[in-house]
Order: sequence, then structure tokens, then C-alpha cells
Amino acid sequence: MLSSFIPRGNRGIGLKISALAVLFGSLLGCTTPTTPTRSYEPIARSTPRTTRKQTAPEWRFRPLSWEKLEAIEVWMAGSGRRASNALRMEAELTLARGRLTFATRDRRQLSPATLNARLDSAHAGFSRVLSSPASTAVDRQRAREGQGQVAAQRKQAPKALGIIPRSSWKASSAVPSRLTPNRGAWNRLTVHHSAEYAGLLRTASSSESADAIRSIQRYHVQDKNYGDIAYHFLIDPRGRVFEGRSMRWQGAHAGGNNNVHNIGICLLGDFDRESPSQASLTALEQLVTQLRSKHGISSDRVVGHGELKTTACPGRHLRSWPRSYRGGRGTGGRLAAR
Repeated sequence: MLSSFIPRGNRGIGLKISALAVLFGSLLGCTTPTTPTRSYEPIARSTPRTTRKQTAPEWRFRPLSWEKLEAIEVWMAGSGRRASNALRMEAELTLARGRLTFATRDRRQLSPATLNARLDSAHAGFSRVLSSPASTAVDRQRAREGQGQVAAQRKQAPKALGIIPRSSWKASSAVPSRLTPNRGAWNRLTVHHSAEYAGLLRTASSSESADAIRSIQRYHVQDKNYGDIAYHFLIDPRGRVFEGRSMRWQGAHAGGNNNVHNIGICLLGDFDRESPSQASLTALEQLVTQLRSKHGISSDRVVGHGELKTTACPGRHLRSWPRSYRGGRGTGGRLAAR
């Protein structure tokens, strides 16, 4: 021991040094205790519940598109049900705003029914935000602004294009044995002219236009041996649209296989000699967009008769209309009703 090396005369000092040594040993944490240590079971502690950090949904980072809106709808029906109020309000507003944006953008290419359906969906989305207790003052302000814009679009929405049925223009009965049923989806629209001077029809009554259409039907059935008038629709210079051959049947307006799944539209007039009236062009545009929307026809499938075969039809003053439609007003691709 340390005290055995200390002279007798200094035993008091030695005792003090020994005591200090023991004290320092305990403070320094001696690794060889003189008695075994007792083993203890770990104390069970209740760990605090951690809050899972909510990651932003992927759709938030996409540019506006129909695919984004569809992704939002899927998210809201799935994982979005557990999302924060702020995220769900953002989703509702983005959906409503997107539908309003596409209704405004595509209004000239949509049928009135499809346009109104988009506006209805947008209005319903804004209404859900306004009625939700989870919405903030800013959310409600955005929703009110959106509803105001929906109302403004409704005022500009065109009315559904009225089509005069065969019974009204007293069409003769078709000859089914000479007709070919249409099988499959319509995928093309072809524009024609009747090649008869329409000057007198510009101020004509509906009955006078009906007389002209009956004359065309007689020529097609009696002289050309068709089963009915060749076209599915006819438009007079006043912009009135008449039902021609039933859509049950393939047309006889474009020649051979060009008639397959091809809707024929004829404007009354000779547009090598005259220009079509503005009323007839407005009706033509409405009819084409309405038929495209209903049947899912791409804008690049709107053509003039002369683009399918060698012919002067639909006349030099109407020939550019289908190209203009494809290049400008009809650049919406397939027009599914969303």
C-alpha cells in the first residue's frame, strides 16, 4: 500500500494521502469493483408519437393539363382523403380552375352541351370550396372569383344548333336496298357545295330551301340511283341546317371507300361563282364542332371534297375553309367530353 512507503513520523500525512487516493479512485471510475454490480432490467419508457411529415402530392408540380386534373381526381379519392385541409382545398380549386380554363380555351370547338358540362363542373367545384368549413378566407375569395368567371362564360355560350328534321322538309322515303349501313365509329367530315346558284335562297324562307333540298334528293335517287340524298346534313344561305340522309347509313358523297365512316355536309350554292354567306359559314362551323365533339373526330379529319378526289367541289370560294378550320379553330385534337 502507499502508506507502507511513508516514514513513521509522517503516518498522519500517509493516512490522509491514502484517503485521497481512495477518493480519486472512485471519482476516476475504477473498473474493478470489490463487490459485483446488480443487473437491472431496462426501464420501459413510452416513446412520444412522431408526426409523419406529409409530402406534397406529385400533381402539384405538373403544368396544367387534362392529365393533371385526372391525377388530382385519383388523389382526392385515395391518399388525398387523409391530406391536410389546405391541400384538399388547393386540389378542389385547381380542378375547378382547370375545367374553367379548358372550357374558355376550347369554347369554339365544343358543342354547347360539352361546354355547359365543363362550366357546370367548374361551378360545382367552386361551390364545394365556398361551403367547406375547411376553406380559408383566401380560398373562398378565389372560389367567388371563379364563379363570377363561370357566369360570364355562360352568357357567351352558344345555343345548341337546331337541325330541321326530314319530316319538316318533307323528304321522300329512303330506299334501304340501295343503302349501306354505317358500321363503326364516324371518323371524318367532308364539306361539299351543291353547285347550284344560291343567290335567290339568301332571302328565302325555310320552305323554299326545303324545295331546293327535295330537288337534290330527287336527282340523287332517280338519276343517280342512290338510296337517298347523298349528304347527311345540308345548310342553306340563311344558316339553317337540314337533316339529310340518316346517320344509320353510309353517305354517297365522297366516292367509293371515301364514304366509309365519313359524314357528308353540303352547303347550298355554287361557290365557284359566289362566296358562301356568313350565316352559312357560322352554321357550318357550329355543326362541324358539334359533330366532332359527339363522335370524337380529330380536327385533321375535316376536309373538303377536293382533298379526297379530283373535283372542283366545294368550289374555289369554300375550298380554303377546311384548311383554315384545321389550322386555326379546330386545333383541339380529339374532343372528348371531359
